[in-house]
Amino acid sequence: MWKKHSIKTEQSFRGYSVIQQGVWVKGNITAEGSFYIDGKIEGDLVTTQDVVIGKHGQILGTLRAGSLRLAGDIQGEVRVEGRVHLSATARLTGTLLYASLSMEEGAYLEGTIRRLQDAKDGARSNEKRLAEPIKERIERTERLRERIRPQAEREEIETGEHQ
Repeated sequence: MWKKHSIKTEQSFRGYSVIQQGVWVKGNITAEGSFYIDGKIEGDLVTTQDVVIGKHGQILGTLRAGSLRLAGDIQGEVRVEGRVHLSATARLTGTLLYASLSMEEGAYLEGTIRRLQDAKDGARSNEKRLAEPIKERIERTERLRERIRPQAEREEIETGEHQ
């Protein structure tokens, strides 16, 4: 039975770069291929292809990938241009930027989670705001202050804190 499982695993990840259980990589990896990780990476992994992290796999750092299937542990920033699937044993702590997300019951996810389109929209909005002429920004800020000031003064009078 063990041999049958081993053959299936080898065939399933044929063409993948494999970091097996017991292997610890300290440093950054940039590649164009897919990865199967059941060992530990302390550093960044950047690829445009698939990344599969087995239940013993661990990444402490940044992961950029085309897609991700996670059964192990990631601590850091994750950006996936395609689909992210978190299995029941998955643990992700940090920042997750994704295009598509699915989770099994039991998966652990903690941190900042943003859909890539939402993150891109937010960046565009921020760029637009930064491009706004300074004079217009000052005028807009003054108008906001004028609206807030009377409200703050009313609150001071109601609470008796007005001097």
